[in-house]
Parts: sequence; structure tokens; C-alpha cells
Amino acid sequence: MDLTGAPRHWLQSKAGSYSFEINIRGCGVGVVGVNTAWLCKDDHDRHRLTPGIHLLDDALAEIKNSRLKIVLGHHPLDWLEDDQAQQLRVLLGKHSALYLHGHLHANECRYDDGGQGAFLGIRCGSAFQGRPDDKPPWVNGLLWADVDLDKELIELQPFHWSAQHREWKLTTDAFPNQYESRGKWAFPLPGARRPAAVPVRTAPSAPEVQHPPEGLRPGWTLVDERWLGLFEQVFRFDKWSPCRSYENDGPAKRDRLNSFFYLDP
Repeated sequence: MDLTGAPRHWLQSKAGSYSFEINIRGCGVGVVGVNTAWLCKDDHDRHRLTPGIHLLDDALAEIKNSRLKIVLGHHPLDWLEDDQAQQLRVLLGKHSALYLHGHLHANECRYDDGGQGAFLGIRCGSAFQGRPDDKPPWVNGLLWADVDLDKELIELQPFHWSAQHREWKLTTDAFPNQYESRGKWAFPLPGARRPAAVPVRTAPSAPEVQHPPEGLRPGWTLVDERWLGLFEQVFRFDKWSPCRSYENDGPAKRDRLNSFFYLDP
């Protein structure tokens, strides 16, 4: 039974997607469906798929004024062709959308960003993918979600089927503990997340000018910009000549300066 309200034969339609908006308690909820399996063939499909960039762009334009935007697809974005996946991330981020998908039959919820805004990707398992005595055994699961637009949160409850107890049980290891509260995992909606403040980098300040102490030691000369200007007027810098200065106090003479100038007398 189709509960999405999707138009019949949308796969054969010119749009190649479907989009509609429903009003729930005065809130517009936009839903878009795309087919990520147009180009599916075998077990080597990864990085060869796309639902069609323009198909998704046109469908999202139909629900641009919806407060909550949900996009339904089958494959995770990292199964699509790399360049197509990046453009899809941009589109989903611009609309702060929820992207609901499956394919890998395991729960996951993560924020993603194509560079122009964040969106939330939510992956769900399969309600039925095998029987308990199948080898290898399969885990049947589902994901229940509640959206609180006032708090700008989506709360997730993952369940798996327990053949031993013949009932659905809460799956406690599906999402990180930091989002869990009383058996629900609450994630801020993409539009509610504020981008992290980017630290402002300032140019390093000029080093402080170190002034020589009053009265230089006998035999020392202060080599500063003025001295170099006079030096340049007298000599042409032409070849290397070492200039060394030594401390005179103490038996061991230690190099304190080892500079080289071009000199041509």
C-alpha cells in the first residue's frame, strides 16, 4: 500500500521524480522522491549511479516554500558518481533537507555539507530482508521518527525484530550516545544548526625593535639601516668577506656574530 501520496507512474513521467506538499497542523511538509537506481545493473554499481541532478533540482523547486523538506531515495550518496554526489550535496544543503534512504540495510544518521549548507542523511534498515534461519542471518529493522518543529528536532527510534521473543525491540547501538535521551535519539534539524564560528586570523604583528643598550662595548659598531646606507655608498657589494666579532672577557672566545658582506675595495 502506497502511503506517500506519490502520483502513479511517476517513473515514466517527464519529470522523472515526484514532489508534493502536505499541510500538517498548519505546517507545510514537502516531499520529493527520486530514483537513484536508474543505472543499476549488478554488484559493481557503486560510483556509477545518479538520480539526475536536474530532476532533483526541479523537484526541490516545487517545495521550496515548505518548512520541512524530505527527499526519498534508495542509495546513500557515497554510492553515486563522485561529481554527481557532490552536486546533490549542494542541492540538499541549500534546502536544509532530510535525505531518507536505505540500500545498506543498517541504521545511520549523519550531517553532511556540500559547502552551501548542511542536510541530514538518515539511513534505515529493511523491515523484511530475511528469515531467522537464513545463512547468514539477516536483521529485520525499522526506524520510527517524530519531528518537533517548535524545538527544531527530529527524534529517532530504531527497532529490530527479535525472532526469539516474537516482538520488535529497541536497537540501542544504532546512533551515538550523545543524542540519546529516554530511548530516543534527538538530532537538530539541519536548518537549526548554526555554523561554527570561524576564527578570524590577523596578520602577525611586526617584531618589536630591539634597541641597543646605552654605550656599546669598546670595539663594537652598531650596524643599523643608517650604517648600511653609508656602507653601500662607499663599497660595491661584489664578493664575500667574513666579519667576526669576539667577546674579549673570558679565556674561551666565542663567535657572537658571523655575517657576510660583498666587498670590493
